[in-house]
Amino acid sequence: MFYNLNTKKKFMHRRLFIATKVDTSEKLKETVNYFKQKMQSDKIKWTDLSSMHLTYKFLGDTNEQLIDSINGTLTEIGEETPTFSINVNGLGTFGSFYKPKVMWAGVEGGNSIISLQKNIETGMENFGFKPEEREFHPHLTLGRIKYVTDKQFFKELIQNYANVFFQEHIIDSFHLIESRLTPQGPQYTTLHTYGLKE
Repeated sequence: MFYNLNTKKKFMHRRLFIATKVDTSEKLKETVNYFKQKMQSDKIKWTDLSSMHLTYKFLGDTNEQLIDSINGTLTEIGEETPTFSINVNGLGTFGSFYKPKVMWAGVEGGNSIISLQKNIETGMENFGFKPEEREFHPHLTLGRIKYVTDKQFFKELIQNYANVFFQEHIIDSFHLIESRLTPQGPQYTTLHTYGLKE
């Protein structure tokens, strides 16, 4: 069955995404704090590490009438996906040297994480959500960069942590999460949780 997203204009809609929550290690927290100290004069919106998540699919404004059906599809995906582990390893950025946009920690999960994301992507197509054009690059967003004064210094800092291992994390569930934008930053509410096979 295919759902027309245009119907969202007739109903309430909610800003949703699909992700796994990740408890950040002390090592990653210490590294982020180190960067905050070194980059105090720059404009970087740092992620709240207490609400860190690994995003598989951003749905955006979603017709509230679709949530039950989306929940059913995601439940089936969870029941068919074995539990697996990821490694959080290395820092990097999206964007160019002259205009970096996002600072991230890399996530390595082999075929398991790629398969889970692909199944979610395919499942959401049935509700009219277009697949991402860009290749899936699993990561944890640490900060959104508005401006960096000394780009060479920032590049060298990142390179110093390019191969640093931060933590292992077991992926045994994922979530349908609502994001509400507030002046204090986004507020997240978990609508549904989907356990993976043991």
